[in-house]
Amino acid sequence: GVSHLWFMTAIMFCYLITPLLSKIKNNNKFYFLLISTLFISTIVCFINSRISMLMFCILTYILGYVYKKIENKLNIKTIVSILLLIVAAVLRVLFKFMMDGTVLYNVIIVSITQIIIAFNIFYILRTISKKLFSKENKIINHFDKLSFPLYIVHYMFIVGPVRIFNLTNNFIINIY
Repeated sequence: GVSHLWFMTAIMFCYLITPLLSKIKNNNKFYFLLISTLFISTIVCFINSRISMLMFCILTYILGYVYKKIENKLNIKTIVSILLLIVAAVLRVLFKFMMDGTVLYNVIIVSITQIIIAFNIFYILRTISKKLFSKENKIINHFDKLSFPLYIVHYMFIVGPVRIFNLTNNFIINIY
């Protein structure tokens, strides 16, 4: 019932590399780290797809870290962000029809398009929320505090009752 916690390894690695990231002051070093992580993740994909997925998770974390460092300097127009989101989603669907089941699609294309889609959704929502809420929003902060604990336990509530329904061959007894 806890297979959905696969990402905990990635989180642990992110905790380990955070001190290294905090010591990097030069943006060029960040970009080198991003490009090298992307390159290594892609190469490792053909050796071990699980390790590659882990590296793409770490790459996403590094991107988020870099984004936070340059957030105030970044000025992407919302329309460009929306277009990038649409292009990534369309490419994901097209490649799914052409290469679904291959390592190239399942690990590399899914990971890269997922990063692009997630970043642009985040960027669009962040831009909108900055315009709508100049002050700190208590509702968003409340749900932010609940989101991780809810994610941790949601799978047990989804799978648990479904397994109980199959205890006997009698549907009424299973419900009871």
